Amino acid sequence: MKLQIGELHFVSDTKYDIRMSLTEEKEDYKKIKIKINFGEKITPEAVKIKWEYSGKNIISVWHPQAWFDNGIKPCWAPRKNESRSAQSAPIMCHYSQSGQNVLTVSMTDVRTPIEMSSGVNEGNANIECVIKLFSQRVGAMSEYETELILDTRDIPYYDAIRSVSDLWADIGYKSAFVPDSAMRPMYSTWYAYHQNMKRDELVNELKLAKEYGMETVIVDDGWQTTDCSGGYSTCGDWEPERFPDMKELVQDIHNLGMKYMMWYSVPFVGENSKIKDKFQGKFLNLLDENMKAYTFDPRFPDVREYLVSVYEKAVTDWNLDGLKLDFIDSFRLTEHSAVSDERMDYESLEDGVCALLREVMEKLRRINPDIMIEFRQKYIGPIMRTYGNMLRVEDCPMSPLHNRVGSIDLRMTSSTSAVHSDMLMWNYDDTVQSAALELINILFCVPQISVLIEKLPDDHKKMLKFYLDFWNKHRDCLMMGELTAKNPESNYSIAQSSTDNEIIAVSYTRNVLDVEKEYQSLYFVNGSCDDVLIINNKNGEYSGILTVYDCMGNVQKEEPYIVKSGYNEIAVPVSGIICINKKHV
Repeated sequence: MKLQIGELHFVSDTKYDIRMSLTEEKEDYKKIKIKINFGEKITPEAVKIKWEYSGKNIISVWHPQAWFDNGIKPCWAPRKNESRSAQSAPIMCHYSQSGQNVLTVSMTDVRTPIEMSSGVNEGNANIECVIKLFSQRVGAMSEYETELILDTRDIPYYDAIRSVSDLWADIGYKSAFVPDSAMRPMYSTWYAYHQNMKRDELVNELKLAKEYGMETVIVDDGWQTTDCSGGYSTCGDWEPERFPDMKELVQDIHNLGMKYMMWYSVPFVGENSKIKDKFQGKFLNLLDENMKAYTFDPRFPDVREYLVSVYEKAVTDWNLDGLKLDFIDSFRLTEHSAVSDERMDYESLEDGVCALLREVMEKLRRINPDIMIEFRQKYIGPIMRTYGNMLRVEDCPMSPLHNRVGSIDLRMTSSTSAVHSDMLMWNYDDTVQSAALELINILFCVPQISVLIEKLPDDHKKMLKFYLDFWNKHRDCLMMGELTAKNPESNYSIAQSSTDNEIIAVSYTRNVLDVEKEYQSLYFVNGSCDDVLIINNKNGEYSGILTVYDCMGNVQKEEPYIVKSGYNEIAVPVSGIICINKKHV
């Protein structure tokens, strides 16, 4: 089947009746409606729609799951991004060496499983774009409708991405309310303890965490079992086996001035759980022998009712401030669960997942309007941000590069949601400069810390305190300022956030910071292994006070400084910070 919209030629090999029509056209911006009539109510097979666009000036591709590989690939092994309600988001941005948008492809349907791909046609040097609708099993339907958006405006790549994020918000996917506490540093027990937590040790550790500027603890996997062997065989009952006095423990943490969140593995029902027998026949899979667990099917109303009641009871009885809801992306249809059941109130799994999360958020906000709900990559898309107000980088222990790329990727599409780092850990025998890189790489998101503070060397303690103090002091600029990140194909080699009066930038390799206007305060963080930073002042010369800090907050230099027009090379220790405060005339 061939379809034409203006100069664009679309091809589909489907047997279904597909109609495409132009619904909006501005200069370099098009919205195209895709409508499919299946003739009867069926479970559709995958539908592919293909077209080509000039490869001129395209050097890289960004999408929410690109991570460390933004390179162009051939059309016979293309770059792919798969999205659905609980995974990623349907967007791919093709951009130039200078970071300008060339072609951003996106969809208004953020619920249905969709695979987007692009690759070079070797015969003509064009980019072959493909959208594959229904890329995973979906429920039965008689018709389908969505909009394809093609943005070829010559704007910075991050502005093209954010315009799509804003569009999703405009069509109903606004970020959930974010309480102030979700925008404060947190302590996580996971890397520090894994499942082996002890009550008194934890309370003592959290006393230190509070002193260092952390406002919330996330008690992770292990609170529900005394079995430290890992796995999910006991999930589903959610009884506080390790901390039977949970209400008193939560109160003890509240008395420290900290909030208390707790982990739940939402889909999993362990083979050793008591609840599994009640829900036999309402799982998405047969027993997973590796995980020792089943996966709940949220299309059944009593499944959702049970899960919501678990969280509602915990928040009410134990006075919790938030929940870390894990593994949402593990809800997947299998051959075992592809058939419908008259006991279901949703045929679509995507609808069932969304109903579950909506019911959770609605119930819990009635109990606590400031409830915090954490999700993590990959379930971080437009729909997910309406049900969770904390979106975290996926697990990447002791990988500052992974944390940097993941957090900035998340900032691009997360609107006003609180973007969090993966939990930070490092080797206690490492140099303090190396340990500081864990924090430097996640300055543009909310830090989660997961080290045993009492076991840190003294210089590591000073560094941790200095950088958390710096983050807390400059939180508004770091989190609410205008974030720009250069060179995603180089893992964001330089990033900055600015307000009217302040700019904070981080160099992750030897980079030049271009300063386009005068700021009252300028901070430049040395995340490279070099001992100088270079500022290219594109304004007139001005006077200020230069302060240079090492990574522990020790002042290395403080003196009057003339910021020249053009290039300024300033010596700074590795993992240190330059601060230039403009003098008032």
